[in-house]
Amino acid sequence: MLKKALALAMAGIMALSFAACGGQSASGDGQATGEKKTLTVGIWGGNDQEAAAINQVKADFEAANNCTVELKTYTDYNTQIQADFIGKTAPDVFYVDGNMFPFYSQLGVMEPLDPEEMGVDAYYENLIGAFTAEDGTIYCIPKDVSTLAVYYNIDLLESVGYTPEDIPDTYEDYFDFLTELQAKLDEKYGKNQIAAMTYNQDLSRNLPILQNGAAAVCDAEGNSTLASAGVVENLEFMLNFVNNGLWTTPADLGLGWNGEAFGTGKAVIMKEGNWVYGTLQKDYSDINFGVKAMPSYKGVEASMSFTVGYASSPVPRTRSWPRSGSSMPAAWRA
Repeated sequence: MLKKALALAMAGIMALSFAACGGQSASGDGQATGEKKTLTVGIWGGNDQEAAAINQVKADFEAANNCTVELKTYTDYNTQIQADFIGKTAPDVFYVDGNMFPFYSQLGVMEPLDPEEMGVDAYYENLIGAFTAEDGTIYCIPKDVSTLAVYYNIDLLESVGYTPEDIPDTYEDYFDFLTELQAKLDEKYGKNQIAAMTYNQDLSRNLPILQNGAAAVCDAEGNSTLASAGVVENLEFMLNFVNNGLWTTPADLGLGWNGEAFGTGKAVIMKEGNWVYGTLQKDYSDINFGVKAMPSYKGVEASMSFTVGYASSPVPRTRSWPRSGSSMPAAWRA
């Protein structure tokens, strides 16, 4: 499914980008001459499974379109891509994280996309919305979407007398459950050897709790409301887990991220995205794990949606047409 989503998004955005780098005919009307083109695509380094998927899409696209696709992999993506924007060396097509889109959409570094040409009706409305500017212009096509879920180690649970069915469905019930689970883990494996649960400190991971009820982390004008009573109450609820050693960061275990902590058997439960699933199957195939929905809080079930889109660098203008328009001249289309 990931490969299909990548292919659909890449095919649409690359079609537009070929118009930017295609040759002109003798008449100079901008029509592509049919020669083999080269397209650069800016990406970040993912796990082995994501790299394999994007490389397969690349190969399929090259074969179908008689072109060459060059992948430019960034290690510090948002810092390096901004340097390329400044130096006017950005790739023809590049990733844009949903949370960075509001910033990039104000810089004039992305080509407006034609909704019909890009087939936006094939995507969930909230994903297209993540890449739509305030004036309604669409600048990116989603390449994928990820959500959070609860992953649990079945063997570790059973080793201390639990089953997956014992994992609570609400955050309110997690406190007592994790307290008992951690005590049994310490007794069997030694204190601080295996964490009952790891967590990520990023704001984006914890919004479903922080904004629960009448709480909100900002007001309608975008001003911070982190000190409001509702947010503070929800934050204190979270800190109770942390201060009692029930939520542990991977760094506390000397490891890099939740997937590594869970995959090496150092954590029984983690909240992580669907991007970790392939890694667990391939790199940590000895881990017997299951997945369930995120717990509710104050009676509300919620998770997070993470999306990344493909954007196209602005088309070079050899003729005048409105910069604010979302449709490109037919003669420029690949």
